[in-house]
Amino acid sequence: MPQPELRVAALHADPLLGGAAELLAIAPARFMAGIEPLLQARRSEGLTARVVDVEAIYAHYSGGVVDPRAIRSFLTNARSQLGTRYVLLVGGDTYDYFDRLGLGSISDVPTIYGRTHAVVNHAPLDHAFADLNDDGQIELSVGRLPVRTIAELGFLIDKILAAPASPAHSVLFAAERANAAEGADYATEVEEVISALQPDWQLGAQRVYLDNYAAGSAGVAAARNDLRAAINAGQRVVGYYGHGSPTVWSREQLLQSGQLNALLGNAATTAPVVAEFGCWGGYFVAPQFNTMSHGWLNAGQRGASGMFASSGLTDHASDRRMALELMQRLTVPGVRLGDALLNSKQFLQDQAPEYGDVIRGLTLFGDPSMRLP
Repeated sequence: MPQPELRVAALHADPLLGGAAELLAIAPARFMAGIEPLLQARRSEGLTARVVDVEAIYAHYSGGVVDPRAIRSFLTNARSQLGTRYVLLVGGDTYDYFDRLGLGSISDVPTIYGRTHAVVNHAPLDHAFADLNDDGQIELSVGRLPVRTIAELGFLIDKILAAPASPAHSVLFAAERANAAEGADYATEVEEVISALQPDWQLGAQRVYLDNYAAGSAGVAAARNDLRAAINAGQRVVGYYGHGSPTVWSREQLLQSGQLNALLGNAATTAPVVAEFGCWGGYFVAPQFNTMSHGWLNAGQRGASGMFASSGLTDHASDRRMALELMQRLTVPGVRLGDALLNSKQFLQDQAPEYGDVIRGLTLFGDPSMRLP
């Protein structure tokens, strides 16, 4: 009678893990050629860099099923076998993966969802791609380009590559009006942040504080005009501290995402990095509207070259602490955006884990390997 023969199964090498990739881009096929100029620029700086088709990741890690956990499994291996430090997710996402609402939703690189706050249990968390063993500490610097078209990608890459030509060490801060009932004096707290910047960044810091303008539509319009003029004059970093929603800065609507195209200049050399310390500006998965992160980055030649914004609700104390930690690291000479965020999150996870809303929710929209001058 025939006897079964037992053999040890052969292990098949992962075809995605050859070579080295300190900077690893993950993109749908239609964006792979468009991201190459950025990868080539980083190679010229000495980083190894490559792009991987997100569908190839699904084929190898989830049997062809679209699953963000497959991306994280791949990144775990990429970190150990490719030496990956920086991860660039190329493409937007939406919770309406299959466009059931008929709004033309596009989900190119799906995110992972999780808890960020006592009342927010299901927020988009690109942070989870960086926390590879679920211990709260991130091991990778992750950024996302929330683009939906080849044209949007091209404009954003142009802005990223042109950004070093922006005025070095120039920073502009906008702040919400003080609210005694909340115990919040935003302008005073921004001054604390400015005093924590590297000295050469402090010298020319510009300010647009709503406290300095009359309450009401005329005062807010004047503040908005001053904000626009200062941005278009050329800033390396633009910060906002105060209340926010997915589409608005401040309760008085200092700035709305739909206004950015009209308000901002069209010179790529003025494309700043934006840091928003407030709620919801990085909630990038809504199919019904463009958030502040979309408005800043997907504005053609206008807008920003990168942005930090939270994907969920944040507490005032959390925003204040993250602003202090991130901004002082962001102004260290030669720092890469992703390293500034990674080091800030690692520090807070060690020293102040109660600020989990910003530790998990603050998201980088941009290239994590991009340097500030």
